[in-house]
Amino acid sequence: SKHYDFIAFGGGSGGLFAAQQAREYNKTACVIDQYKLGGRCVHAGCVIKKIIYNAVNIMSDTTYGRHYGISYTPPKLDWLKLKRVWEDHVNSMHLDYLHKCQNVGVDFLNGKAKFVNPHEIEIEDMESHNTTRVTSDHIVIATGSRALMPPSIEGISHCLNIDAFFSLESLPKSAFIIGGGYIGTEVACALAPLGIKTTLCMLEDHIVQFLDREVSDLLMNYMQESGIDILPSAKVKKVRKVDAKTMEVSFSNYAPQRAECVICAAGIQANSDGIDIGKAGVKTNPRGSIISDEYENTNVPGIYAIGDVTGKVMLSPVAKTAGKRLATRLFGGDPKIKLDYSIVPTVVFSHPPMGKVGLTENEAAAIYGSDNVRVSVSYTH
Repeated sequence: SKHYDFIAFGGGSGGLFAAQQAREYNKTACVIDQYKLGGRCVHAGCVIKKIIYNAVNIMSDTTYGRHYGISYTPPKLDWLKLKRVWEDHVNSMHLDYLHKCQNVGVDFLNGKAKFVNPHEIEIEDMESHNTTRVTSDHIVIATGSRALMPPSIEGISHCLNIDAFFSLESLPKSAFIIGGGYIGTEVACALAPLGIKTTLCMLEDHIVQFLDREVSDLLMNYMQESGIDILPSAKVKKVRKVDAKTMEVSFSNYAPQRAECVICAAGIQANSDGIDIGKAGVKTNPRGSIISDEYENTNVPGIYAIGDVTGKVMLSPVAKTAGKRLATRLFGGDPKIKLDYSIVPTVVFSHPPMGKVGLTENEAAAIYGSDNVRVSVSYTH
């Protein structure tokens, strides 16, 4: 076994920046991942969504230009060309991360890994399938997340998850989206302007739960005005394939809906399984997220957890900052440094985009009491 001062189990933003920060303090470090560097955000998340968002924005700008007397030929999207754009960009990001690791002295171990014990990890090389082992007194689990496909929905295997949607070689003429969180909302807002008949359903009575209700309602009105059909408080029972070009979604409280494809954006789940976490003795909650405290410690001394795998705030910049502060706390002589999760800014890349910083009105009232919270609302047009 090779011993490192610090091991990052996961090559997304959290693991990468934690390991690189450890090297800033002259500690030996490695990053382990079975895929390319960058994590879910780069390869199946926000990076690709932002490229699509930009493309849709450019198309929308040509439409608004008509109000100012500017004439355009109706714009048309070349989906395959756009795919090549994001594939090239994603690959370049992986190479940038790889070169940065090489430059600062962080080893990248590309393989499928699992715990042997709390301080030892076994890695199967992705090409040779040979196994090696590495040890450390400090291991951070940053294995990220994957798309959630609820088993309670009959026929869920007929749905595309967000990863499969990004792999489509052509766009459908109609799409039905299950899930009104930020992923489902962003996908709906990307498809509708492209002329795709888009329907969005969610279990809750309004979209994007982490936004203030006024903001959520405003966005939902904009989406409906743009032609997106929204089914609130929807209880999906079954998805079935009618024929090669038709899928049907059944509900317990709505009439059946049909579309060419059904996209499941019902959330994401932690990648804590498949790594023999039990051999490390690390505890998870019922959803599979690793339990960690305010300093990212798990219940096992010397094992930490950051990013999506903890289920705290599932954003790439959050994982990056948490990773850097963890390494600084461990090796930089600042034992009290930590990330404050209560003031994280976030944006929904919808049309129009919506954002928030800090607590919502309901969250503030729950903490401080309704009588101690003052709320002001104003609108600009």
